[in-house]
Amino acid sequence: MKLRYDNTTPNFFEVFIEDADIDFGMKLISDVEGEIVWDHTIRKADYRHKTTQNSQNLHFVDLHRTDVIQRVCQVKPILDKILAKRVITDEGYSTVMAKRTTQDQMRALYMGPLKASGIRAKNIFYEILKELEPLLIKDLKGE
Repeated sequence: MKLRYDNTTPNFFEVFIEDADIDFGMKLISDVEGEIVWDHTIRKADYRHKTTQNSQNLHFVDLHRTDVIQRVCQVKPILDKILAKRVITDEGYSTVMAKRTTQDQMRALYMGPLKASGIRAKNIFYEILKELEPLLIKDLKGE
């Protein structure tokens, strides 16, 4: 399958594969140079999920998305750690930080890097939240 997008304004794209049964690869090839600028293997385990979503099959950060967006205070330290773990790019970091409020920053983080990077990013994000926002995590867990 070949996709084409002439505008370079977006810095991320979403691709949905419904009911894929195997791992597959994706490449981004420059029309100008004809060279591969991005190449990645998508593993079945990274994108498979049940169609019925409930609290038992949602990741903690997805289950508590609204509360996390509304209540996280330390966005910059969280982004610094996410950047160091290579979950977000420098450009993604700048895009998130350009948002005016912490809530808008968290929404941008959820809709961009966390959504694009899958379970690995969510696990890293959760561990960072436990470190930097322990009271929030305890409250959301009911501890």
